[in-house]
Amino acid sequence: MTVNAADMEDEWTPLDGRWERNGRSPVAAAVIGLIGIGVLYTYAQGLLTVAGMFVMSRDLLTGDDGSFIASLTRMTEAAKQPLRLALFITQYTAMLLPALWLVRRWHSSDVRGYVQAVRAPWSETLLAVLITLLSLPSLRFVNGLLAESLRMPDFLMRINAELFTAYTAEELAWLVLVVCVTPAICEEVFFRGYVQRTLGRRLGARSIAVVGVVFALFHQQPLGLPVLTVLGVLFGLFYHRSGSLLPGAAAHFTNNLAAVVTSARTADGAEAFPLPLLSGELWTAAVTVPFLITALLYYLHRTRPLSAAPEP
Repeated sequence: MTVNAADMEDEWTPLDGRWERNGRSPVAAAVIGLIGIGVLYTYAQGLLTVAGMFVMSRDLLTGDDGSFIASLTRMTEAAKQPLRLALFITQYTAMLLPALWLVRRWHSSDVRGYVQAVRAPWSETLLAVLITLLSLPSLRFVNGLLAESLRMPDFLMRINAELFTAYTAEELAWLVLVVCVTPAICEEVFFRGYVQRTLGRRLGARSIAVVGVVFALFHQQPLGLPVLTVLGVLFGLFYHRSGSLLPGAAAHFTNNLAAVVTSARTADGAEAFPLPLLSGELWTAAVTVPFLITALLYYLHRTRPLSAAPEP
């Protein structure tokens, strides 16, 4: 009997789910789970957002001053709170819970072990956070170049940013919970703990790039597609190398927190937390790149490969 090397990494996790007992392909399971949960999540969030706009913000949708921009701004304001609430609810109910259910039903009774919700050395988690922070200046610069090359209207950029901009301490705390904590848990369990974990049993390290692209497409932000792809690959690399969800989840939280904090505004519209750059975005990116490469190489040298069993 020939033992598949791809299955040896699962020897500490019982593969006793229905899908595994029937000898079906892990790749097929990952694709079906990705499509099914993706459709469920998208429709659930859309329906909740529309319902929330109708119940909570009907007054903001009334009236018309004849200005397209004013109407679009008013609709954005109407959708802001319902969208945040829908995002918070559906991440847990239409993404996290279905992913965990699939793991238990199809793959393993040891759900925690399968998705690798296990401890990782604190140094690996801190390194993942540091690498993420060092990558942000370059990613921000690339995103700015892309927006400039596509000549995106300023009012569209402002409207898009408005959805995740806080003007009070209470709103900032709510955004941190919705935009930072929740995706760091739910998206990491789904994309890394289920999709990448299941694909990786056959594709190995190639699953990092595959899931990174899928992660970017899932967010439905054409302008941010290159940046989101790089971040998705980084989070997948942290998961693959450490054998734990924690480094990637910490990095995911760090990236989103940086976006929320730098977007925060005071009541008069000024930056709540101004972060001075060295000499503009280009120089900041250039200075941080050598440190980013050094930290990334050190992380790859230090962490253990996925084939080593994680600490229970």
